[in-house]
Amino acid sequence: MKRILIIAVLALLAHSAPVLGQSQFELGYASSLDEAGYLRLGLGTARTSLSNDSSSEGGFTMEAAAGVTLSNRVRWDVMGIAYSKWDGSSPQGRYNGSRLDIASNIWLGNFTHANRFRPYVGGGIGAAQMVETSYDDWNFAWAVGGGFEYEINSAFAVGPRYVFRQTSVTSGGPDTNANTHEFTLSIVWSN
Repeated sequence: MKRILIIAVLALLAHSAPVLGQSQFELGYASSLDEAGYLRLGLGTARTSLSNDSSSEGGFTMEAAAGVTLSNRVRWDVMGIAYSKWDGSSPQGRYNGSRLDIASNIWLGNFTHANRFRPYVGGGIGAAQMVETSYDDWNFAWAVGGGFEYEINSAFAVGPRYVFRQTSVTSGGPDTNANTHEFTLSIVWSN
């Protein structure tokens, strides 16, 4: 069932991207797909914990997204990928963990070139793979977050971002929630 959900989410994302590129939206939609597209890259730190474990482990995170600006107020990360890696310790010894998220996100803010400082909030859904010593599991995932961008010029913007991500983990017992707090510095390129 989990694999079917992941395949369905990815198929929906792949099917929707060309349709949005041909659509016309009011509220200042860009006149062509080239003007509305963007790429975002981010690098930072992440802290992951399981709901049945009071400890949390810190590590690094990196993310990338390709999206389209639907209007002056709405951006859509058609496809976003985030990867977090950490080292931890338990009574059994040291271990490595990682999380891979594939998601689609909607961001609400003021994305016009008239504003150099652009705060935004948003969220998304997708699938996440959690890997540790005792499990390697794909499940449904969701995220919420926010941040701001500062426009350097008409093609580049930079700014900090915070995202909270949650997914379930099955490790031989009842499902537990894996919570990840990510703090990244993002670079956005748009043309």
